[in-house]
Amino acid sequence: MLLIFSESNMALKNVLIAFMAPLPSIIFYIYFLNNHQNDHLILSPLWNWCYHHPLILANTLFFLNIDVGFWLISLLQSSNWMIDLYWTVIPVMLVHYFWSHPGAEYNLCRSMVVVVLTWVWAIRLTHNYFRREKWQWGAREDWRFTDMARQHGQNWWWVSFFDVYLIQQVNILIIFANPHVVMVLTTRKLVICDQNLQSKTTIAKLRVNYFLSPCILVVLTS
Repeated sequence: MLLIFSESNMALKNVLIAFMAPLPSIIFYIYFLNNHQNDHLILSPLWNWCYHHPLILANTLFFLNIDVGFWLISLLQSSNWMIDLYWTVIPVMLVHYFWSHPGAEYNLCRSMVVVVLTWVWAIRLTHNYFRREKWQWGAREDWRFTDMARQHGQNWWWVSFFDVYLIQQVNILIIFANPHVVMVLTTRKLVICDQNLQSKTTIAKLRVNYFLSPCILVVLTS
């Protein structure tokens, strides 16, 4: 009975951590949306920069909140479980970030296709994640991280920042951010290139996207 209570308490703590972890970025972005047009605020230069550099802002928030923030949490918990869960959440957050950015200009039908397909992909992967974890929150980390921790020994605490978190910035922002940026950089109507791009990124997730996404970005915005 005591073991069950302990596991339940740990699961509840992990749920709270998972929901609270992205709040710094969410609060910052909402504050930016509400104040970017106010020129009288002391932070107006910052809001102006955020307005004109949406992709750099996304990378900055990702680095501070995910790379650094999640890494610190992993050190406290001695587990990297949360990055697996957020592989299903971050793409949805990214698509709504670019969609709601005040500088975004897009064709509604075209952008809705991207949003809906991203949600479909995220729901499918989230279901797969929890089914694999037997519907538990943070019960274990990915076996590959456990193997790497064994290989690196005492150095794992700092190596994990690069091998687990910083690498995610490259993976996620290349695979997912490019189609999302395409969505808000042009008001062109839905074309076959959009369908190919989104199907590859949200369904197949082929590694060829590392090379095709920037090319499609150039084609669609030229």
